[in-house]
Amino acid sequence: MGARHLAYGAVVALCVISLAWYGLKPGFVGSVNSHGLGNEEVILDTSNVDVAGKIDLGKYVYKAVVDAEELHLDDPSRRVIIVGDIHGMYKPFQELLKKVDYKPETDTLFHVGDVLAKGTESSKVLDWLIERNIKGVRGNHDQKVIGWRIWQDWVESMPAGKQWLKRVEKLTTSEFTSQKVKHKESKADKAHRKQFSFPDDRDWVWASEHYWIARKLSKAQYEYLVNLPLTISLPGLRAHIVHAGILPHQLKQPKPDPWSLMNIRSVLPSGTVSRKFDGTPWTYLFNHYQTSVDDAKKEDREAVVFGHAAKMGLQVERWTLGLDTGCVYGRELTAVVINGGSLEGEEELKEVHVGNRMGTLWSVMCKAP
Repeated sequence: MGARHLAYGAVVALCVISLAWYGLKPGFVGSVNSHGLGNEEVILDTSNVDVAGKIDLGKYVYKAVVDAEELHLDDPSRRVIIVGDIHGMYKPFQELLKKVDYKPETDTLFHVGDVLAKGTESSKVLDWLIERNIKGVRGNHDQKVIGWRIWQDWVESMPAGKQWLKRVEKLTTSEFTSQKVKHKESKADKAHRKQFSFPDDRDWVWASEHYWIARKLSKAQYEYLVNLPLTISLPGLRAHIVHAGILPHQLKQPKPDPWSLMNIRSVLPSGTVSRKFDGTPWTYLFNHYQTSVDDAKKEDREAVVFGHAAKMGLQVERWTLGLDTGCVYGRELTAVVINGGSLEGEEELKEVHVGNRMGTLWSVMCKAP
């Protein structure tokens, strides 16, 4: 074994030890301030912080549970379908549903979050999901839109807020942050800018795509998004759905860190979660934990279906299944279908584990917008 392999093994071991030691401490993951870590390895979610002293910019629903009886898992004619990140790609989404022969009367459909942004038909995707009451989880792009909408509604509810917002919405991102523009503002507008401040991090970009999606949301669309839980538990499958990922100890927490659930990609040697791929993949740590569970506790092993990591593409491991295959980047949109078997005339499908069941993977090609 070479020195490089030994070094990597040491890093992985340190990560596992860190999680075992620190992971049991409530709120540890994501609770370390990003200042001083260098290169902004971790940017904490501030959307649940009351920036102006008056509003909650997260409004999180932490967990939903869908019982086995609702999924009808013992009926081979009933299926569970979980689709990866849609990102406003309505046509590929419909093509995928047609390919798997989706039938709302017998199938239960879920999504892994990030149903909007980047693609061109976010509103159309949302309306389709709302009309059919499709369950899913909240993604990081969904959260950006939710946060902006809560902020917009709050500003408009305040004295002079609607008029101030109408004025500043004419400004581009660079104009809004320009010191020259700020200097020329009236005394009242300077006061309003301070009063209506929003979190100062890269998730809050003035006049961004997320800002304008939020601005145009119908009441039904907003209500659907804000009611998306951060996790969905499927006890009948011994599985969970989450957007980015979850660490073993977080499964037992009533309110795990929202930023981590919607953004995690890896874990640094310190045990701190990162939205980059600069540490040990969280999936490695999760699978390691599940496979190391004592024989007496094997029935407690749980799986996770997630999205978020388009750069990695399809990720198939025994206890984790990553379904973001980069549709919005011109690659594929993927779903896993549990129960029902293969459809006649279809190509041979890849089988994967989803908790205590087997599923098949289905994909359609996408054209980048």
